[in-house]
Amino acid sequence: MGWALVLDFDGTVTPTDVGPLILSHFTGDRWIPPNEAWESGELTTPERAERQWAMMTADEAAIHALLERVQLDPHFPVLMDYCRRHGVPLWIVSDGFDFYIERILANHGLTEVPILANRARWSHGRWRLEFPYADGHGRLAGSWKADVVRQFQAKGVRVAYAGDGLSDRSAAEAADRRFAKGKLADHCRKQGMPFEPFESLGQVHAGLRVLVEMEEERGPGRETEGEKP
Repeated sequence: MGWALVLDFDGTVTPTDVGPLILSHFTGDRWIPPNEAWESGELTTPERAERQWAMMTADEAAIHALLERVQLDPHFPVLMDYCRRHGVPLWIVSDGFDFYIERILANHGLTEVPILANRARWSHGRWRLEFPYADGHGRLAGSWKADVVRQFQAKGVRVAYAGDGLSDRSAAEAADRRFAKGKLADHCRKQGMPFEPFESLGQVHAGLRVLVEMEEERGPGRETEGEKP
């Protein structure tokens, strides 16, 4: 059957929540009211982002200079290598924007990670946003991430999901195993969903190793009683 690992980016692959870092650096506190409206369910992800990024006058070069300071979780490259060696697909899914995710990964020499995220481009003096996986009105923020989980599962692959925020709720609920911190961990507790708490991806790596090695020891076509998700 095998496993796949699906990761949130902001606050998971990076210790820093990169979207708010950019917005606060260039807009002060003006980005916060739309964010609060999003958290309460009054705004969809596209509505929130359009309001916030309309405030941005910094171009791509200015933001790239800020991103030079952003670090990855130090365990991420090791986790990537483990997944590659053991044939575990590793995907990043983010309700943030592709341009800063790609830039941060490239700054650390990592350019071969599949990424699904919203799109942002600087064009004619403003940021133009696209939401190819956008949630419709009335859908839980980030619910498209659960679609990624289900696509793996439809191929017979179990999915471990790791995240930290409100946009990770649907994906965590759909996953076969979940690693959570921050607001996602609070949500799991409230819903009574089992999860493994983590503060760094080193803990996610350790948990994934247990799952993968159990699968490898058992071999194909065999499933231990009680292990079904």
